[in-house]
Amino acid sequence: MSSSDEESVAWLRAEIGSDLGRWRATAKGLELDLPLEAVPYLEARDHAARCEAALAMLDAHPPVQEMGPLGEIITRCACQRWPESFPCCTVRLLGSGYKYRTGFPEAFANTTGSTS
Repeated sequence: MSSSDEESVAWLRAEIGSDLGRWRATAKGLELDLPLEAVPYLEARDHAARCEAALAMLDAHPPVQEMGPLGEIITRCACQRWPESFPCCTVRLLGSGYKYRTGFPEAFANTTGSTS
């Protein structure tokens, strides 16, 4: 796993966490510097719940390092039996939903939804 892979997942976690904070604040009726005051209370709660689910998905897909057949360190997602890539397809798809955000990592840029 490269440091850019770790940074990509950390960036995604930070973006989702930031969204979660804004949606929770909106649901509580707090004023923010974003034009969210028109969002109905229940919609804000739904968005907050989706952010919580996305963070739980990231928690379920941590990197696992193990020794490869040639003695090298291999990084895989905890969801994979065999090392394929990190982040895995699930995390890359989750990240692709943030493609219009500033700082969008290249690790999520070429996600097609294919598991192969």
